[in-house]
Amino acid sequence: WDLLPMLQGQLELLRPGPSRFLHPALEVRSIPGRGRGVIASRAVEAGELLLLDSPLMLAASYDELVDDLKTRTQADEVLRRQVLSMCGDPADEAARASLDQPPMEKLLRNIVRHNFHMLEPVPKDGEAPSGDLFVGLWPLGSLVNHSLRPNVTRTFAGHCSCYRSIKPIKAGEEVLDNYLDMRLPASERRDMMRRNHGIDDEGPDANDAPGAAVEDIMATHREIMEEVEVGTQEAAQEAFAGL
Repeated sequence: WDLLPMLQGQLELLRPGPSRFLHPALEVRSIPGRGRGVIASRAVEAGELLLLDSPLMLAASYDELVDDLKTRTQADEVLRRQVLSMCGDPADEAARASLDQPPMEKLLRNIVRHNFHMLEPVPKDGEAPSGDLFVGLWPLGSLVNHSLRPNVTRTFAGHCSCYRSIKPIKAGEEVLDNYLDMRLPASERRDMMRRNHGIDDEGPDANDAPGAAVEDIMATHREIMEEVEVGTQEAAQEAFAGL
């Protein structure tokens, strides 16, 4: 990659693809109770690039992604097999095995719900780049399971998702990503993980504020947002003072 243009914000550099990379120390294995996952077959150091993946498909919204998948999997058998190989609801196992038939919308929604990410562009000069946001499916990245205490971080270079180790990973350990915004309170994390992935959140932990304190802050925030004019500097200052 030409690093300088990338740092200057020319994010289209990595759009041609697909570009995929899996660190030679990693293996995809079946993990009891967790489905497939990515395991280190030997130790890797902090800071190593472990995985890079290109999206199967991008869309401007969750619903558009489902609609585009429904259309394209009707005729594209290769894409259909790729999508149906991704994680879904346990009750959908038989439907996902029917590779010769175009998948129903309900099945596609379940697969997207388990596997989608929002493309998060790299900030430029401390600000998120303006422009369209996308959601998509990154098939190799979807094999990395969730943890509240991850050992990798996920970033985006153009449309490619990049997973880099943030701590040493021992041989036999699983590569783990945090799917959620780390600022979310425990109650919201719990709801999102159950709704989207059918699993429980590992928290609360020492970094979580008490639930009563979070609810008090959120209630105050809702009251302020109902009273102030949103979108001005004065409104922001008033809201901050109110908190």
